[in-house]
Amino acid sequence: VLQSGASVVRAVIGGFHLLNADDRRLESTIRAIQALSPELIVPCHCTGSQAVETLKKAFGARVTAGFSGITFEF
Repeated sequence: VLQSGASVVRAVIGGFHLLNADDRRLESTIRAIQALSPELIVPCHCTGSQAVETLKKAFGARVTAGFSGITFEF
């Protein structure tokens, strides 16, 4: 159970600030996201395109690049 009381993380959405991240930081971020096991991962602009590609390799179709105006229904 998460601190919120929820048992499932539906999505992780936002700027992950990985634009200049090295491999060690990217691996650490991937492990942290894996621990949450979200259904959807939406990295936004300050994540950086290389990091988005790394996330796509790690999580496949669960990754959708975010942009201004994007909407999701949960």
